[in-house]
Amino acid sequence: MTTAIPCAPTAPLGEPASTTADVIATVFADFELDLPVLPLRPPRVDRQKEELVYLRQQVEHLNAILVDLTSSRMVDELAGGTFWEKIARDQKMASTRASQENNRLKRALEDQLHVAKELERLLVKRPRLAEPPSLDLADWKLRRLPMDEVSRSAAFHAIVDDAFANLETLFLRSHILDAPIGQRLLNVTEDRDSILISVKNVIEIPDNVMSVGEKTWTTWRGCSGTLPHMRFEVLQSFGVDGVYVRITTSLDASTPCMQLNYAIKRFVRDTRVVFVLKTVLDDEKLPVLPGLLVGNHTACIVMEAVGANRTCRRVCVEGSLPAQPPRHSPLLQRELSVTDAVFKMMQSVFQTLEMLLA
Repeated sequence: MTTAIPCAPTAPLGEPASTTADVIATVFADFELDLPVLPLRPPRVDRQKEELVYLRQQVEHLNAILVDLTSSRMVDELAGGTFWEKIARDQKMASTRASQENNRLKRALEDQLHVAKELERLLVKRPRLAEPPSLDLADWKLRRLPMDEVSRSAAFHAIVDDAFANLETLFLRSHILDAPIGQRLLNVTEDRDSILISVKNVIEIPDNVMSVGEKTWTTWRGCSGTLPHMRFEVLQSFGVDGVYVRITTSLDASTPCMQLNYAIKRFVRDTRVVFVLKTVLDDEKLPVLPGLLVGNHTACIVMEAVGANRTCRRVCVEGSLPAQPPRHSPLLQRELSVTDAVFKMMQSVFQTLEMLLA
């Protein structure tokens, strides 16, 4: 709405100036009466602003408390804790990192699949010379020894070095470091489609740890021979601390039934000698005979000084075999169950190794 503002008349000559001022004030008063009345700001707006400021202050305060608590907890964890607690924390951190890495790889794989589907939709006809995508899996991850000698040596050392790096996991799972001297245990159980094997043996030897380690290594490097139900073969040496051994077992003197191809490596430390054993599952140069059970095992022999000329030797084996024998297996022709047959053969291996390593 537009209000016409009348022009103030000019005061005649000799008329007082106050009369003119009164006229102007009257005009502006009329103008202000025509202006719309603006509502007052509701009080809740001010209250919301005050609450927002308060909440921000609380966030800063709680964040400061969280940083202090985290720092103190990290200091406590680093300062105290037993050996096993430290190992458990390391395992937990490694598990968390692995889980995060798996999630990241999963998201990356989903993105790649999405891109691949879009490309396949756009490119209706693939180029004739294009090769199908393949998984880039190293030989050592598949526990496979290739034919080429350079690649074969690299795969061998990668297999046993990876097993040595993960020994703490084996220690935690088997509790072999907590086992008392004199423990002798062999378990063979069936779980779904697998036969699980667990071996523990702890003894004390009255000799220097380095001397015991050297004797054990000499045994592994020269343990070729045939026993009533077992055959040992040194297939290949890999440097001064690596050897590839084949153990073939049977239920009788003539028919082999199971084969263990062990990659063995020696690790010498100040007061400890460790032997790591990991089975090879595929060998291009020396393939497994058809019809034999192939063991999937991880084992270690830890020799540690416990006094002057006293050595504690701890042997731990964990592994599995298929519950269903392959075609043409001699075990299929026997009335004995596969689990009982494996137990009998592993018992023979266990007793023979005890005798050789004594």
